[in-house]
Amino acid sequence: MNKKLNNKQINTFKEKALQNAQKGNTFAGRRFLGFTKHGAQVWISMEVNKDRKDLNIKTTHNLDTLLEEGAELAKKRIVVKKGTSNLNSVHDLIRRNQKNMGGEVNEKTITYMKKLISASEMKDGKGFVKGQVTRSLFMYASNAIFEGDLDEDRGGFGWSQVIQTWQLPHGEYFTMDSIPLSDETGVNKK
Repeated sequence: MNKKLNNKQINTFKEKALQNAQKGNTFAGRRFLGFTKHGAQVWISMEVNKDRKDLNIKTTHNLDTLLEEGAELAKKRIVVKKGTSNLNSVHDLIRRNQKNMGGEVNEKTITYMKKLISASEMKDGKGFVKGQVTRSLFMYASNAIFEGDLDEDRGGFGWSQVIQTWQLPHGEYFTMDSIPLSDETGVNKK
């Protein structure tokens, strides 16, 4: 089934994904980051509403728990679209993703996620224009947490289709290095 896509198939995929994004109201998903020293799963989630153009990032645990002795950081990138029924355990998802060569979580990943949470909570900061998330902050968050669902036949679309269709404001340029860290941001606010 490893057929190369021709230009017509690529254009059809792009068109469907753009149509799905235009119809969609939310862009939301979560990423598995690892296990605490007690074996609890640590997830980070993001959600953007098309009409409000807000960005909410939440975690199941304080991310510092992943830096404690005995915690286990994710070795593979595991993401799940919000609203998708997932009957598989995290261990099943990890096993299915064995060929995934990217997405290993480390201390820098945790720091970056904490900065994303801080940026998302500063609704009048660099990542927002009049309370609306900018393209830059949305792109940083989606690339780190949930890049989208590319099953266009089931309504899926990715972050680039959101940027093309949802009229997110441009805002000023910034890097995540300019965002301050906050300790308890985003924790348990499911």
